[in-house]
Amino acid sequence: ADGVDEWVEYRVAIQLEGGTSASFTHGDNCMVVATDTVKNHVYVVAKRAQRPQFSAPESFALTLAYHFLKTYKHVDAARVEVLQAAFHRARVPRTQLQKQKQQQQQEEEEHEQSVPHSHGFVRGKEEHGAFARVARGEKEEEEEEKEWTVVVKSWVSGLELLKTTQSGWENFYSDRWTTLPPTRERILATAVQCWWHYNKHGGAERDEQHGQQKQHEPQFYAATRGVVLQSLLRAFFGDAERGVYSGGVQQTMYEMAERVLGSTSERVESVRLVLPNIHYLPCTIPAFHQNNIKFEHDVYIPTTDPHGQIECAVHRRSRPQHHHERQQNHHGRRAQSRIAPKL
Repeated sequence: ADGVDEWVEYRVAIQLEGGTSASFTHGDNCMVVATDTVKNHVYVVAKRAQRPQFSAPESFALTLAYHFLKTYKHVDAARVEVLQAAFHRARVPRTQLQKQKQQQQQEEEEHEQSVPHSHGFVRGKEEHGAFARVARGEKEEEEEEKEWTVVVKSWVSGLELLKTTQSGWENFYSDRWTTLPPTRERILATAVQCWWHYNKHGGAERDEQHGQQKQHEPQFYAATRGVVLQSLLRAFFGDAERGVYSGGVQQTMYEMAERVLGSTSERVESVRLVLPNIHYLPCTIPAFHQNNIKFEHDVYIPTTDPHGQIECAVHRRSRPQHHHERQQNHHGRRAQSRIAPKL
């Protein structure tokens, strides 16, 4: 409503009780409802359900249970378990336009620095981690203290992102075995794995007063992690109102890496991303065709296999650049990608 998409994902388990004893004692299956039929009913109910019936797992479970009892008079009870995926609406940094609107509306002086996205969602179960290695460096003869060799790498994994529109996949290589049709409208979903490698000053900085290296404060890494996460979300989802079009996971992940490098100044030396393609296929099951039910970008079937796993590593250039080169390619990056479809 009002240009804002809603998203809910359920995993449903159904058990119908009663009326099928003959299938056990005499092999008579005439009263047994096939699993495939039960599955089709779930999609039909999801298609026809009003928003209040779908907005809470309790309501959807009751709607399904009543549906099966009304449909099959020989069934004594219907047990329905609905597990809801923990998606919440994504929040992205405010744009200048949104800040101006707030000033015009004379809202409160204190505001959050992010706003809810119109069609972006995050599944909150990511994990954060870090790796550090410190070694004794080589000491010159005139030096009293050795310089430490410090390596620090941080990562986030399991960051599930999904947007309901502004995504397509077309103009890909086709041959006689290609059956996938191109599209400019699809759901884009993935589980982000991101590693960022600090440069030599990211692991430690030199204390000029005492002439030795010292560790950064924890706030340094916490702040950098926050910047990285916000950069990933902003590149994936785009502006909170308009979004940003993705022509493919490859394009989006490179833009994510670029934004991370651009927003972390010289703190981060390289970024590596792994983004598996989590597919949500349009629900166009045969039962819908038989009953003239059309897909209207409303009911989808989640599936994981087969899927493409796209990987990308983006580094800052280490070689010196001329002034005009830096203007053309300010952050100086190179990328490598590998596609590993899971079959």
